This record gives sequence, C-alpha cells and structure tokens, in this order.
Amino acid sequence: MALGEAIKENFILIKNNPSQELVQLDLPKSTLIDCCFTIPVLAKLTGGDRFTNDQSSVVYFYDSGFSSASLNLQKYNGSNWIEVAPLIDDTYGTNYPFGFAENAGGEKLLGYLIDWQKVLNAEGEGSYRIQTEETPVIGDVVNRFSFDYCLKTYNEIRANKTVRFDW
Repeated sequence: MALGEAIKENFILIKNNPSQELVQLDLPKSTLIDCCFTIPVLAKLTGGDRFTNDQSSVVYFYDSGFSSASLNLQKYNGSNWIEVAPLIDDTYGTNYPFGFAENAGGEKLLGYLIDWQKVLNAEGEGSYRIQTEETPVIGDVVNRFSFDYCLKTYNEIRANKTVRFDW
C-alpha cells in the first residue's frame, strides 16, 4: 500500500555534460505554510509567570561580508505573511541590535528575545515568524526566515503534553 508520492527525475551535472539542457522541476505546491515545522507558544493576556508565558530567542551571526542586518516580526493572515513591525526596540521583547556583541571569530551578532505575552496583547493569536533583512557589502539584500510560531492563549489543556527547554 502506498503511503506517499515518489518523484523520479534524471539530472544532468553541468560539470560533466555542460552542453545538455538543464532540467526544470515543476514540483507540486506544498499545502503547508512554507515550513515543515511549527513551534507552539503560549501566553496569558495578563499576569502569569515564566511557565505560562513563553519566550523565544533568535540569534544570527554575520561575518565581515555584511554591513548591517535587522529583524521584522511577520504574521500569517491566511494567505500571505504580512509585516507586523520591525524589531528595533523592546516593544515585543528584548532587542539585541546588529553588532551588540562580537564572537571570537569576528562575527557580529543580531538577536531578539520575543516575549509572547507582549505579542499576544498587541497582535493577538496567530502564526508568526521572524524575517531577517541582511545587507551584504556587495550584492542585494538577503532575507531569511525563522521557524513558524503558533501563538495561542495559555490554558492547561493547550499546555498539556508540551515541553519547555531552557538553557
């Protein structure tokens, strides 16, 4: 009994056969929201403690090939990701701007500690992600995206069978 689909396609390596035409794969569009993994996060509208109000952090490292980088909070509206706000201050958590620290390898760090209670109060429940805008010294701006976060109001039923890792 088949449990999924298999796609078979012959490929030509350019270095071995440069005169052949490249094969264009036309794969079916995923029904997922652009990701194979969603992180559930919970928060209360008021009160609570660190066990009922989740926080998530993102940290990115940039070598000397990048002159700047910034973060944006995005929310999925059912068909598109829309920008909620640039993460340039502590409105939604704790901001760690580009270059706030440098590691032993000379890489500049950029980060944000998201306080999901602040996001819940300002923007409501929904699917969120963090977008980077990375400016290289040479070339065009590069965007990367975090995993998707599914923010819901905390209750014991939703929290049941979840695990938190703190480090």
